[in-house]
Amino acid sequence: DVRRCAHYLYRVIIVQRSEKWLWIIAVLLFGIAITTAGYKYKYSRQKLLIVDMTLDASCNLHKGACGTTQADIGSVSLSILPRSIPLVEPLHIVVRTNVKGIRYVAVDFRGVDMDMGYNRFLMKSVGNGEYQGGGMLPVCVRTHMRWEARVLIQRADDIVSAPYRFETKNHLQ
Repeated sequence: DVRRCAHYLYRVIIVQRSEKWLWIIAVLLFGIAITTAGYKYKYSRQKLLIVDMTLDASCNLHKGACGTTQADIGSVSLSILPRSIPLVEPLHIVVRTNVKGIRYVAVDFRGVDMDMGYNRFLMKSVGNGEYQGGGMLPVCVRTHMRWEARVLIQRADDIVSAPYRFETKNHLQ
């Protein structure tokens, strides 16, 4: 009878301790899950202000780099090689800027008169305010197509958007 009582007490103590630790672990995991969900919700809802720089309509990307400057933001220039800016061929893109507090730089290509889908390419910093990357324009059924390349510079509280326009000719037709 004493053995039975000892065995019973042993099982109760071990089981209670195990259950206690399980509850502690469950509460900690639940707390971590709630904190993570709250953090992700907060930052997914954060809307960034878009600051548009002025379009220089006289600039020609087919002849060289184009730049724009805004006193309270800084300067942004864009260069695309090859200068002919062909469709469906690799492009080498160079962005130079002195904008402060950059988190990332991307270049977004969109058709001015026709929706051409999502064509955004992230640039990689190579130092001294220069960002480089590759890109490609999609094929277009039109003989002549007007495009807008937007350099997007994300900072902590906003996105600087510098537009550049150019045209392409479809030599596949």
